[in-house]
Order: sequence, then structure tokens, then C-alpha cells
Amino acid sequence: MQTAEAFTNRSSQWETVAAALTEHLQHISSPAFDPEDLEAPRNHVLVFHGVGGIGKTTLSRTLEAALADAGRRPSQWGAPAWPADRILPVRIDLARSAGTDFEQIVLTIRAALTRIGRPCF
Repeated sequence: MQTAEAFTNRSSQWETVAAALTEHLQHISSPAFDPEDLEAPRNHVLVFHGVGGIGKTTLSRTLEAALADAGRRPSQWGAPAWPADRILPVRIDLARSAGTDFEQIVLTIRAALTRIGRPCF
């Protein structure tokens, strides 16, 4: 007998993320969007919080995998409304148990920027 891991009961979270990303991509695709305007508010961060053991890490890892590779998206989530090459997820775990420090955060962001060809000094 063969078993497969199932990720269930998170469809509403996927729909929320998909709607937010769709809105964000429409916003940054607008001719009025100026990426050099540092005064404009930015909405690029998702935060999951709550008591331990409710699936925050599992959800964030699944979202990261689903956004990075459509083949890793749970089938019940359906296809997103944006082109696959427009998203570069960067997951940073700030839980105390993860031991993430400021240097790791900066290095993670720098590594992501190099993957899209943006130099970071």
C-alpha cells in the first residue's frame, strides 16, 4: 500500500494569499507605480502568528513551495490568477526556536535578490 501526504483545511488561507498577491501584482504593474518611491506604503509581508502547534510553519512552508513551484501546490487549492514567473517567495521564520537573527534575515533577502538578478550591496 502506498501513502501520500495530504495538506488539508487551508483552502481559505490560500484564497486570501492568492487574492492579496493578485491585488499586489496589479498594483505594481500599474503605470503609476514607481518602485523608487520610498515614501509609498508597501504591503509585501505575510505574518502568521498564534499558539504553537496549529500549523503556522507547515502553512508557510506549503505556501512558499506552492508559490515557487506550481507542481508543489496542493491540488485542492487550484491555479492562481497570475503568471508563475512573477513570484519569488522568501520565507523567514522569526520563531524563537528557529534562532533567526538579523544577519540571517539580511542574508536571506540578499540571496533572494540575487536570484532575480538584482545586486545587493
